[in-house]
Amino acid sequence: MTFLLDKTSFFCYNILVSFQSQFPQSPPVPEHHMDSFLSRIAVIANNTELSSDAKIEQIKAILAEATAATSIITRLVATPKSEGGYDWVNPSITDVNFQTTAEPSLEGARLDKIVGSRTAVLAELNRLGRRAATVAELLLYGIKNPEEQRKYWIYALAQVWSFPGGREFVAVLDVDDGGRRDAILYDASRDVYAYDRVLSFPQ
Repeated sequence: MTFLLDKTSFFCYNILVSFQSQFPQSPPVPEHHMDSFLSRIAVIANNTELSSDAKIEQIKAILAEATAATSIITRLVATPKSEGGYDWVNPSITDVNFQTTAEPSLEGARLDKIVGSRTAVLAELNRLGRRAATVAELLLYGIKNPEEQRKYWIYALAQVWSFPGGREFVAVLDVDDGGRRDAILYDASRDVYAYDRVLSFPQ
């Protein structure tokens, strides 16, 4: 399908294509999501019933959505302590390393006590009709339930970050000896223990 763009629409289209230069503080949009944004922009650009001004406003809305979709973890990490935010978050817990495109929800969230390797825990969750939490869901859970974090380590096992050199890490909520609430990275090859909990959701 060939898209014909007027000058204004073509300019706006290029804004989205060069998303990273327009929004230098945002991580890259995953390719499959960028395709979605571009498709929507093209539909607007080829709508002959819309004025150039109307096209610009609709494209601005798509740009705002694209920005929000790539900064979810950044916003959660920035939550003030007075609102349940963390004392410290590992600087590698970012939108780039743990890509997230949907706002997290805690509907159906629960903490499961399952012991074993990451592979074994994921298999048991699947048997129970559950799925492991993403990093964004983990961060939101800790913000909304800070006292739960003080009871045990809480794992998000759905996503793994591969450190240069081959080691893999998952995100975990913990509390240090001084009572500081942290979001850390934990070696994904190590087991989940009986005093830990795994955050999960219905499949």
